[in-house]
Amino acid sequence: TLNKIAMVQSMMGGFEEAMALFLRVLAIYTSSFGPDHPEVAYTLVKVGEIQLHWDELDSSMATFSEALRIQTTTQTPDHLDIGDTYVHIGDVHVKRHQFLEAQSLFEQALHSYKTGGLVESHMRVKVVHEKIGNKGGDSAFDPTFCTGGWMCGTSVGILDFNREKKVQNEEQTITSYLSEWFGQ
Repeated sequence: TLNKIAMVQSMMGGFEEAMALFLRVLAIYTSSFGPDHPEVAYTLVKVGEIQLHWDELDSSMATFSEALRIQTTTQTPDHLDIGDTYVHIGDVHVKRHQFLEAQSLFEQALHSYKTGGLVESHMRVKVVHEKIGNKGGDSAFDPTFCTGGWMCGTSVGILDFNREKKVQNEEQTITSYLSEWFGQ
């Protein structure tokens, strides 16, 4: 589908091509399903990720906020997509140096993930814990931590849960990421 082609383009650094495809998908989904459909929200998040990567902070905030509005009216509060959107909005706040706002959103994401059934060892939960500096249960926010993965506002996900250990097999990590997120 166009959505998956756009995601691959984004992962390979072809952000202009990906953005054009995501905007096409957004137009198709909006005309097919209406403006308040979960697929529209999902595609808005993908557009917002690229805007965030390009440091278009106002645009990405507006795009993520619209996606969150749709998600909170069409999905249950424990839906994992809502947690992901909280993380993305938190990332915008980090880039704006609004760390208290970011911490609040990261904590909302954790709540969404945990009520959605994710365990502490799940990738999404671990990443958010790292973002808020919550390794040992404290809530000291560490605004300097960012692994460069999808949770830090870029669209490719090479996640480094342990700062001392670097990912040795990038291809295996991407395959694992894709399998977990897209069920492939």
